[in-house]
Amino acid sequence: MEFQLSDIPSTPKEFFEKLLPSVLKEMVGDCRQGVGSLTHVLEDGAVWSTWLEGGRILSSNKRRDDTLVEVTCISGSWREIVTLGKQEDAAKALSDPRTAAILRDAKGTLLRKIIDRGFVYGVTTGGAMPNIESPNLILEITMEDHFRMNAGEGTVLLGTGRANFRGDFVFLADLAAAFE
Repeated sequence: MEFQLSDIPSTPKEFFEKLLPSVLKEMVGDCRQGVGSLTHVLEDGAVWSTWLEGGRILSSNKRRDDTLVEVTCISGSWREIVTLGKQEDAAKALSDPRTAAILRDAKGTLLRKIIDRGFVYGVTTGGAMPNIESPNLILEITMEDHFRMNAGEGTVLLGTGRANFRGDFVFLADLAAAFE
């Protein structure tokens, strides 16, 4: 499922405590215990963590020690940037031990630049400190191609040069393996 901007509530509290948990709960199904958390750092520095516990998706405005993936909003509003996420991957990171193990080992930061919209955000894995100034990997892509990549067309986009990656391709392979 992809969010549309019109789906996103105006406050982070409504999104992270109500909408996101309801969507992720459907995707994790009967899974009762999570394997880590997801953290979002908004453009104003506010922090929201989301995790699975006792069969419920929970959120709080505090950073957790078990963060597997941290999304850092750099330019563009948090509301716009959360529409870029692939919720199926978020659910998998919260509930799948294999995915969690790969993400814990793949320490680094991917800087995503949506070049036709001016959105920039970092995706940091493995509990590493976000390194926005010197990321392991940079992706420059248009909004349309970003959604095509989320739909599984990444190989085509790489082959045609429409997804421009620079940096550590081993880190890229680790990220791809986590969500295959």
